[in-house]
Amino acid sequence: MTNMKKDSPYELLRTKDIIAILDGDTKYGKYKFSDGTELQIMMPYLSGPDLCGLSTLFGLPATYSWGGVTLSRWQYLDNLMIHCIEENRCSDLLAYLFDKKQFSKMLSGHEVDEINTAYDQITKSIIQEINGVLFFGGNELAIVGKQFIVRPIGSTVTVEVPKIKTIDREYIKRISARALDDV
Repeated sequence: MTNMKKDSPYELLRTKDIIAILDGDTKYGKYKFSDGTELQIMMPYLSGPDLCGLSTLFGLPATYSWGGVTLSRWQYLDNLMIHCIEENRCSDLLAYLFDKKQFSKMLSGHEVDEINTAYDQITKSIIQEINGVLFFGGNELAIVGKQFIVRPIGSTVTVEVPKIKTIDREYIKRISARALDDV
């Protein structure tokens, strides 16, 4: 591991407390829906096989051996985080873990507006809990645009966007064509 990767701010997420949050082991209170049902505030639980599949998805092949010698869930996620730090993909991993689709089993059966409200509240609470662990080191987990970053508390991060030299008819036609291609 190079010094640059070793000094990655994402290394701060490799504590047992934060990994327990991310793998769905740690629970925080309850969220109450308008119909009276309650939901535990937590990340979706990741089983050993789930973590092996996630590792493989991110380019770190892992298999789960039923009844044999396996790693703990904590070790699987820690190994994946090390791999993502080395590959500069920690933000991608966090974006995947926090994606609304990952919460579908927990949130299904409710109206769309309620699902969105519950998802926003749950993910905000979880990020605050992670920041509670990072706080005493002077750091925080923040979402800037669609990127998850670990930064010193209160610092600002700028996201570079391509500079447009000229906005003319040709530029607008190219943007329109790209938008149609994307659709």
